[in-house]
Amino acid sequence: MRNLERSGKLSRTIEFLPDDETLTTRAASRIGLTRPELAVLLSYAKMTLDAELLPSALPDEPELVGDLLRYFPAPLVERYRPAIEEHRLRREIIATFVANSLVNRAGITFANEMKERSGRSAGDCRARLCDHP
Repeated sequence: MRNLERSGKLSRTIEFLPDDETLTTRAASRIGLTRPELAVLLSYAKMTLDAELLPSALPDEPELVGDLLRYFPAPLVERYRPAIEEHRLRREIIATFVANSLVNRAGITFANEMKERSGRSAGDCRARLCDHP
């Protein structure tokens, strides 16, 4: 939350998120974030990761074609697979799918922690390392 705020991507006031003083008080009482607060941070984690993945080479990885195909209903894939594989929003669909899948499976802080620990960007992750069915 602080990283998003520092980067200008999030305003706690606009999103009705607690300030540092409130967080300190809650921590002393062993109270965490509420579900609505977590939902806001979940959406920001997904949007931020998606925005980082889109300009990278990751959406072009051949291993991620399956993610593109899963986005569409099976009858459409059966009938129009070649057209779907050339869809003009192919990269956007794949980046969004990967971002949503990673955040849903690993949590809202995982991508940020891995970037900080490794010194690499989110787009440096290759499809074979990001196992998702």
